[in-house]
Amino acid sequence: FGPGGEEIKLCAAKISAKSGAETKVVLTNGNERELRRVRALMYGREYAEKGIDGTGKAALTVGIDAVGEALQSCEAAIVVADPSSGPPTDGALRAIFGNAPNLRHVALLSTLGGGKSSGFFTKALTRGEMQLSALGQQYNKVSTSIIRVGNVKGGGPGMIERKGANAGKAITDFGLDKYYYDTFGDLAQATLTMAYDQFTMGANVLLGDPLSMPNPFQAAFNAQSFDPISEECNRVAAATALVAAVRRRQGGEFTISAAEATSPPSIDNMIRAFDQAATLS
Repeated sequence: FGPGGEEIKLCAAKISAKSGAETKVVLTNGNERELRRVRALMYGREYAEKGIDGTGKAALTVGIDAVGEALQSCEAAIVVADPSSGPPTDGALRAIFGNAPNLRHVALLSTLGGGKSSGFFTKALTRGEMQLSALGQQYNKVSTSIIRVGNVKGGGPGMIERKGANAGKAITDFGLDKYYYDTFGDLAQATLTMAYDQFTMGANVLLGDPLSMPNPFQAAFNAQSFDPISEECNRVAAATALVAAVRRRQGGEFTISAAEATSPPSIDNMIRAFDQAATLS
């Protein structure tokens, strides 16, 4: 859950469910049209038209009572925030820590520089990071992780068939459904997203918060590039890092940056990358 990027939340939920974990996505809007849209993003329009959460799929949770019931069995929580959304509220974080008796780990997605409070857009997220750490100390049975990323791109299934009878269909299913690409009104942006998902699915893992967000001129210059840039990250790689963090159950702060690859790291490989980065410190 969280106020940040929807694509990463849904990617993380889908990756978690695919790995065999019972997974729930917290939504604030529970009307039928919104539920259908979210299910289509994760699993396609045909799945969404059924109007129910399938076995082994991420389930949608709406309403205080449903969220409260989910928290009773919750062992791990992923919270997504970004510079545009700001941090999760203090009340939301306290609700997780205080109402989930089986909770063992909380992972927060933050931004580059969030640990340094060095930029105008990162100061609010720094407060969110500090609150998470404070609650982790208060509830000492709960470990916490902070995963930081820069500007994010991609987030779809990956490779798309170009020729033959299956032209236009997804060959891989790393992130959101191919329907995600269909939601772009801008053809150039859709093309960039698909290219990023084909060539820049990898991830480099760094300990702590060594990088900073690019300035607006750098960001604009890189906006249409699918080259791996340290201050950027694929949404699928970021989502995988969040799932790996709660599986690892050891606290830590890590930065994820883009790397050239045609597939994202597995959860196990990401855990090993976390361990290696922590050891090298």
